Amino acid sequence: MFELVQALNDGAEELKRRSPNPISLNAGCELFIAFVTLFPHESDNFAELKKELEQQGRKYAAEAISFRDKIAELTLGFIKDDSVILTHSHSRVVLKALLHAHKTKRISVYVTESRPRGLGLKTYEVLTAAGIPCTVVLDSAVAYVMDKVDFVLVGSEAVVESGGLINYVGSHQMAIIAKAANKPFYALAERYILE
Repeated sequence: MFELVQALNDGAEELKRRSPNPISLNAGCELFIAFVTLFPHESDNFAELKKELEQQGRKYAAEAISFRDKIAELTLGFIKDDSVILTHSHSRVVLKALLHAHKTKRISVYVTESRPRGLGLKTYEVLTAAGIPCTVVLDSAVAYVMDKVDFVLVGSEAVVESGGLINYVGSHQMAIIAKAANKPFYALAERYILE
């Protein structure tokens, strides 16, 4: 079992090195490795154990997707028709929510560029490909566009015990500006990123 856990840790480290979102990936990997460590297995046959773990891994991945689907459904309650939304960087759960809302509501989105990696451009491409009116804004222009939006919607790389968020650079500035402009600021987080 030790060798298996070590191999999983090595694989997780390699994934994190290649990922643009190592924080949320780290949380997911740690949860899965903890699951493997605590997994009750009665078989002495490693092939059977491996098969069971692969099935559980697929189930775990499917659950992560279902979490995003459920969050997308829940966001419909506060996304109104003709909403103008400001979002930051790139978040799979935010994309899922916006794409889901677009099926039944007219929305338009301002997306920050999210320097230095420019991950907001990836969000822009996905949203415009889906037919959602979208405008890229410089990170430094958040205050300028805040009066034009109904609310801010961001993802979260991690949520800490105190309820604080860990997210991309610029999220804190955006929250401060939203508060000053009396605009709602919503952060969407999947269950597995709770630290």
